[in-house]
Amino acid sequence: MTFQTYLPPSDLAPFIEHFWTIRWDEASAQYYSDEVMHRPHIDVIMSSQQSNIPGTFRGERTCVAAGSGRIIGSRFRLGVFHAFWHGTITDLQDKVIGFQQVIPQIDARYSEHLLALDDQARSTTYKRLFE
Repeated sequence: MTFQTYLPPSDLAPFIEHFWTIRWDEASAQYYSDEVMHRPHIDVIMSSQQSNIPGTFRGERTCVAAGSGRIIGSRFRLGVFHAFWHGTITDLQDKVIGFQQVIPQIDARYSEHLLALDDQARSTTYKRLFE
């Protein structure tokens, strides 16, 4: 399993701290993360199985990976997500919400397009969120 981060293009740097990718190949058995502790950041997450925006969580979460796959994400800078979410961040605590609730520009077709790109090309294509 590999985890990589990528800096955003300079015009997205005021909004996005970094893009990230988790990739795993041909896992012969299911992999269970020991724990995932959330920080007070908001990430947009996309994979072939699900795409969403998880809020912050008060406890540990376990993630499972089987077979092969990739999860791509972008981490918003602290406070920037308020431009998209008109409630408080505590309204998102212990919740996972769909893109359409917050960023209607990300539909299933756009998610598929981003997932098909290599990691570097994806970061420059992401600008559509901010148009």
